[in-house]
Amino acid sequence: MSTWIGIALLLSIIAAKMGAGYYQRVRLTRAWETGIQAFEAGDLESAQTAFSHCVKWAPIWVLGRRMLGRTLAALERHNEAEEQFNFAVKLEPRNGESHIDFAAYLAARGQDRMDEAIEMLAKGLELAPNFADQIRNAPGLAPLRENEKIRVLLDNADGRDTLPRVQQ
Repeated sequence: MSTWIGIALLLSIIAAKMGAGYYQRVRLTRAWETGIQAFEAGDLESAQTAFSHCVKWAPIWVLGRRMLGRTLAALERHNEAEEQFNFAVKLEPRNGESHIDFAAYLAARGQDRMDEAIEMLAKGLELAPNFADQIRNAPGLAPLRENEKIRVLLDNADGRDTLPRVQQ
């Protein structure tokens, strides 16, 4: 009899854990969708709240950190935004999109951050050459496209999956 009670208790614990995991995924998905809708509507405070929940509930989710960074940058909370972009790059150092996002943020900060932005964008292009067309057309990256290193990387990105390392 006690064996059956033990089995029933174990199954109850497993079911509770599965239910909690499902609830967390639903909660995270709702926060993400709320954040995206608020960001696109220009409701930056609501977007910041939603993306902060995403980061709280999934602290190593890079996309959540990048969107929180974009939102904080739009709110001109630059120290916090930079922390999020930097953390995203550190979480997934081989994620070219994170480097490209960080480069766009740095370029928007002004001329004194341009060298950092160029290096970050170069790294992003090396990791994700398939984003070359978006980089060519992104208005915020126009100052970076004038850099010789970036022009070479963009020219070499056409039709290639990977790029050779850029000379430092």
